[in-house]
Amino acid sequence: MARTPQTGETVLVTTHDLPLAGRLRDGFRHGGYRVELFTSGEDTSRAEDPVLLVMTGGAPTEAGRRQAALAAGLGLPVFAVRD
Repeated sequence: MARTPQTGETVLVTTHDLPLAGRLRDGFRHGGYRVELFTSGEDTSRAEDPVLLVMTGGAPTEAGRRQAALAAGLGLPVFAVRD
C-alpha cells in the first residue's frame, strides 16, 4: 500500500540531470509531496520538512558527498538515480 505524505513534506531533488530532476519533481508532486530542486552548491539543511534526498548525478563528487552527509545528518534517506 502506498504511503500518503503528510502535509508539507518535502522531497529534495538535485539538478545535476535537469530533465530527470523535472520528471521526478512532477512525479513526487503528483504523489502529494512538495519538491525543492537545488544545485550541488546549495545547503539542503535549510529546506522545510524534508523527508528524502534524491540525487540525479554528482554523487561521487565532493559536493555530492557533502549534500548526502548533510541529508544523513538530518536523518533523511538518500537515493541516487540515473536515467
